[in-house]
Amino acid sequence: MKKLLSYLTFLLLFSVYGCNTGGNTYFKKTGKYVKWGNTMVEFRTDMDSKDKRNDLPAFQAAVRIDGKLVNLKEDNTALGYGASAPQGTSGLYASPKGCSMAEILSNTPQQTDIRLHYDNWDVLDAAISLDKQITIYKDSPIIKVIDYYNGQFDILNIAAGMPIGYKGSVSEIENGYAVKYIDSITAIIIMPDVEHRITDRGSGNVFLKKEVTANQPLYYYIGISDKGADYLIDEYLKIK
Repeated sequence: MKKLLSYLTFLLLFSVYGCNTGGNTYFKKTGKYVKWGNTMVEFRTDMDSKDKRNDLPAFQAAVRIDGKLVNLKEDNTALGYGASAPQGTSGLYASPKGCSMAEILSNTPQQTDIRLHYDNWDVLDAAISLDKQITIYKDSPIIKVIDYYNGQFDILNIAAGMPIGYKGSVSEIENGYAVKYIDSITAIIIMPDVEHRITDRGSGNVFLKKEVTANQPLYYYIGISDKGADYLIDEYLKIK
């Protein structure tokens, strides 16, 4: 009986706090944050909070340089690195709260797949929800994101973006953007078959946009490194 209780306790802690996989990817719940990453990058976002209303669900990011995590200072603007939201004439209609649930879908030595769930919120008189699936790869600066928007709508125009930052240098790449920051860190965002690209200097962000129907998967990729855009594109091509 004691062994059974110990095993059940282990499973409970595993499901609540996350884990390291057999490789070097990880998923953790620490306080109000959910974190995921590997030996090269780390991302985090807020869990749902009843006492705090977040204007936008920005994903924060950090890159490992010489073994130390260096936080990207620009990641608190708009959607940060890896979030998305419906976009209309009045701007972004993002979830007013963080994710309400985060769980591991699968673990292998090569990658970790997680899911973030966002409860219903109102977008143009329709209640929608979002399930976001994220893949973290072993020894890769690239993560894959798949968004599934659900609700009573015919078509939603979805934007995923990335901060330009202070004096960031923006370059168009195939199906996306590369941004080089003044601290020599570069980030890329790629959305296969992207329909619209916008460089919004006013808000300090680049956006990739695509129309989706209910439960249609929307794929995009985020990468961060101090080795430049060409390196990140090569790493993306290895996993796409």
